[in-house]
Amino acid sequence: MDHSKISTSRADFFYYFFRNFTFALMLILLLSVMALSLSCASADNSSLDNIMVSIPSSCTLGATVNAEHSLSTLGGTYADNIGSTTLKTLCNDANGFAIYAIGSSRSSEGSTVLASSLGEKYDIITGTATSGNTSNWAMKLTTDSEATYPITLESNFATGSYVSVPGTWTKVASRTSGTDTATEAEVATGASLNTTYSVYVTPAQPAGTYIGQVKYVLLHPNTNENFMTLEMAFDRYVGPEHKISLDGSATAPKYYRMQDMTSEICQAATAMGGGAQMQLIDDRINLDGEKRLYWAAKLADGNCWMTQNLDLDLIAGHTYTHADTDLGWSPNNFDANATWTLTGGPSTIAWDIESGKFTGWQNSGTLPYSADPGEKYYYTSNSTADDIQYTSLQDCVNAGHTDCEHYHVGNYYNWTTAIASNDSSVSQSGGNIQSSICPAGWRLSNVVNNDEFSNLLVYYDIITAKDSDTYSTNGFDAIRVTPLYFVRAGSIYEGSIDNVKSSGYYYSASVQGSNGAYYLSFSKSNIRTRFWNSYRQYRYSGQSVRCLAR
Repeated sequence: MDHSKISTSRADFFYYFFRNFTFALMLILLLSVMALSLSCASADNSSLDNIMVSIPSSCTLGATVNAEHSLSTLGGTYADNIGSTTLKTLCNDANGFAIYAIGSSRSSEGSTVLASSLGEKYDIITGTATSGNTSNWAMKLTTDSEATYPITLESNFATGSYVSVPGTWTKVASRTSGTDTATEAEVATGASLNTTYSVYVTPAQPAGTYIGQVKYVLLHPNTNENFMTLEMAFDRYVGPEHKISLDGSATAPKYYRMQDMTSEICQAATAMGGGAQMQLIDDRINLDGEKRLYWAAKLADGNCWMTQNLDLDLIAGHTYTHADTDLGWSPNNFDANATWTLTGGPSTIAWDIESGKFTGWQNSGTLPYSADPGEKYYYTSNSTADDIQYTSLQDCVNAGHTDCEHYHVGNYYNWTTAIASNDSSVSQSGGNIQSSICPAGWRLSNVVNNDEFSNLLVYYDIITAKDSDTYSTNGFDAIRVTPLYFVRAGSIYEGSIDNVKSSGYYYSASVQGSNGAYYLSFSKSNIRTRFWNSYRQYRYSGQSVRCLAR
């Protein structure tokens, strides 16, 4: 027997045995690992939460009058430091901003005179004279040296001297890009700019009253390109030759029509807020045979809004068309031939046409109507929590207030009227009605799908978050002043004016169920942007109306 072969065979046997055993073991281990992996994979139902908080960019420009800009003086004298106003701005991003200024007299931007009550012949022109044969007035800007949130004056305004009032929109101050707020102190302080005026009056200047203004706007972000106010956008896309006067006379001040507004005009405007506001004529005739002027401005939410309440007297039997009124719109098309004839009107309202005072209004489920409250002027003070009431515009002006038109209560409308319908049963549950009594080119705000009241109030830090019912720290004061000017006009309910000077109610275009309509409600204690109250059937109650551009 060959023992060497036996030895080799045994060696081969053990070699192949252990090799195959090792392979089998590795295969078993591999399959086990795969099985465990598959088992773990099938059991791993992990998830990932993504949270995103959006803080919108917000820039504000406010003004505090520290001393009234008024002076009683004799001819041949020079006076400076007339009045004192602090302009304060705050932006919560790093894009910087620019402030522009322009003279404005007799409702005309670019007019730099102190307008004489005796006529244009006696106007005081702008200039820096302190003696001589020509009366002059001038302005001076200074910055707050102790402010932690700095602002830079342009060279012509940085001298600390009086300068002529600009006749075109002129940049007077700016904050460069990349200088965001870094501390709570900066946020609290903001950037402040102080303004005051001087006047020289010659001995020949006749006795009388002389009034002028300087407007300011905030442009954000900081850029000199494409600066355009709403009025400048009208100039570009409509043209000054299309301006009209309230009474049709050639010598009276002229304005653009609200019906000239287009989305192109609003989008072109880059200057926002109260300093860039303008007055427009609603081309529709009221019961007194007159047309109405309304203030409007592009606001920080990107929309162009009326900044005073609608005051249109709807006339029974009168037919409104798409050419003058917001009619013919639907979700999918536009009917250029749409008309609306008011079937109700003053005959359904208990009011005294002679005095213009409202005396009662009974609920009706079928007739649309509006009501003129008669005593319509209120002034909202920056310094108190209460509104001061004036029963005429002149009384308000005589008291020294400059924004009286903004606090005009306007008319009250039930919701059926507000949406330009004769059918009070209109129901589009969860939707937004497309037509309204707003002028053509304007509409009611929507709150379904995109709460436009809420969006606006967030941008001006009036509510703490979108769809919130909670005021920010200064929200109640901010909603009543520039640039929004919402008025606590109350409402008409069950034959009487209710909550006047206590609450404000503003209809939206949005349906709530079969009886209700959403609206903005605010008082000192609470605010709601999507409010409705079924037991009061607010479709039949009279509330205020604000319009924004389409």
